[in-house]
Amino acid sequence: MSTTIPRIHRDTAAPLEATVVAITPTLAVEWERLVARCGAPSFLGPGYLDVWRAAFGDGEPVRVVAARRDGRLVGVLPVGGRTVAGPPGNAETPVQDIVAETGGDAARVADALMGLGRPVAQFRCLPADSAGFAAASGAAARARREWRTRPAVRIPVVDTDQGWDAYWASCSRNLKHNVRRCTRRAEERGALELVLHDAFAPGELEPLLEAGFAVEGSGWKGDEGTALAVDPVTGGYYRRLARWAADRGELRLFFVRNDGRDIAFALCVHTAGTLYALKIGYRDDMSKLSPGVLLLHGLIRWTFDEGLRRFDFAGHDAPYKSTWATAHQEQLEASAFTRGPVGLAVRLARAARAEAGRRLRRA
Repeated sequence: MSTTIPRIHRDTAAPLEATVVAITPTLAVEWERLVARCGAPSFLGPGYLDVWRAAFGDGEPVRVVAARRDGRLVGVLPVGGRTVAGPPGNAETPVQDIVAETGGDAARVADALMGLGRPVAQFRCLPADSAGFAAASGAAARARREWRTRPAVRIPVVDTDQGWDAYWASCSRNLKHNVRRCTRRAEERGALELVLHDAFAPGELEPLLEAGFAVEGSGWKGDEGTALAVDPVTGGYYRRLARWAADRGELRLFFVRNDGRDIAFALCVHTAGTLYALKIGYRDDMSKLSPGVLLLHGLIRWTFDEGLRRFDFAGHDAPYKSTWATAHQEQLEASAFTRGPVGLAVRLARAARAEAGRRLRRA
């Protein structure tokens, strides 16, 4: 069963219809093809949604807003929630956006999201410069909703358009000196290698993940129980994500190896011309070698050498990341509240929870 959302725009081209429908195998195939046609990251497709829901979902059904023109899928957005409608996600979600062939298609999807009638329509991590942000803000205005945004995360990125030599010349003297110093110290101990695994024979992936998670959890993360090797929820999520990305040919596992020993690890996904460094870690007992510096230098240089468009640090900003960055991508929590007592009550309750969280962090 589907719910048809009244069309707000009048297109001079073929009629565009937006409906809210269940996810079927046929729709999932169409959705994947739309992601590929649009050159969007695979995180915006149905496969990643399955990965995320298996780890963090609450069991509530997720449907999609599907926009079609002459029967062809041209826009899509997963939506869930009874009070808050929008794509599922949390702090582990790399990006959210509307997948659409044109800005008009994205606008129709956003109009449908507002038309669901939930007190809140929300994106948790919507890039401020995305077509989806423009579409959602415009739809909120047309629906006479109160549009609120606040910073969600500021992600350092390295764009490769100027080439490696120009990029490296632009880096600070301190950073370049640190890379040379760490490289020299590591090579004094033994051979220094950046080892990449990007194709996996049956039975090969899991041992590599265990080796990488052991590196990532060798220090304070393991002591506090937050390391992937010991956190069943987050660790399970990254295992599923790795299997999903490996099946797509997008998984990249990197190890920095010194004198035959793995001292740093990165779980990355290569999609839409970007290398996303989703999880990195290093051995605390090798901190004198600054293995994190060696790892980032290797990852970023590999991104340039492979002709990718961007290296994305993924997750929160940090001074050590910004040292390498050429820019920052602003992701916003964007919410559209209905006007009236219900929307106001929800907005005030959410603001109170956010303030309580800030006070707890300051305590």
